[in-house]
Amino acid sequence: MKAYLFGVTPVEEAFLKEWQDQHPDDEISYTHSPLTADNLELAKGFEAVSTQQAEPLTASDLEPLAAGGIKHLALRKVGADNIDLEAAAKYGITVANVPAYSPRAIAENGLTGAMYLLRKWGYYHRKMRRGDFTRSTELMSDEIFNQTVGIVGLGRIGAAAAEMYHALGARVIGYDPVYNASLEPFLDFVDFETLIKESDIVQVHIPLTPENKGMLSANEFAKMKDDAILVNQSRGELVDTARGLEVP
Repeated sequence: MKAYLFGVTPVEEAFLKEWQDQHPDDEISYTHSPLTADNLELAKGFEAVSTQQAEPLTASDLEPLAAGGIKHLALRKVGADNIDLEAAAKYGITVANVPAYSPRAIAENGLTGAMYLLRKWGYYHRKMRRGDFTRSTELMSDEIFNQTVGIVGLGRIGAAAAEMYHALGARVIGYDPVYNASLEPFLDFVDFETLIKESDIVQVHIPLTPENKGMLSANEFAKMKDDAILVNQSRGELVDTARGLEVP
């Protein structure tokens, strides 16, 4: 097999070299750059392409890949919404993706981000790097125990996040169009507007669809608490950052 990998990280690079040593009959080449219209020629003559990227792959990208011999596209991530799957099928390219991540790993990552912001660790570290070790009221922070945490999207990852925050003593509220009675021990179900208004921390775990694109925008930010924390662990386009900046 001949495969070309785009967007390879240093961690992946080590595994690739080990794998290549164990499979001398297969040809693997790679670049650290993501796959774009400017460098897709690198894959010419290979059978498969693997990439880990957020940039869209449209028909205009897939057509020259197919013309160059690519028959398989392996995504090193779960989401495939940035791939024109109809075009891939048209050009005879099969698409594979990672079936699932560990829900708890993603949920813990979100919790870590919320703690980082709540505890103002970023501000503290910047002070220390400047050589400033003085105490400051700006470094005073609250505790998770005193927070209302709103989880948007209560699938496997959102449910794991709710369980973690509940274990830390937070008041947890959640919004999801699908009701799941098994989550009642960890949270109270509320509507989306109530969650936005009452949460000190809003954590998002939902897929991107045409209906919810930009669901967090100026209107929602205006209703949030002034010091609320937003942790978006889903697609960036769920947040309309351009209009969000218009909040007075």
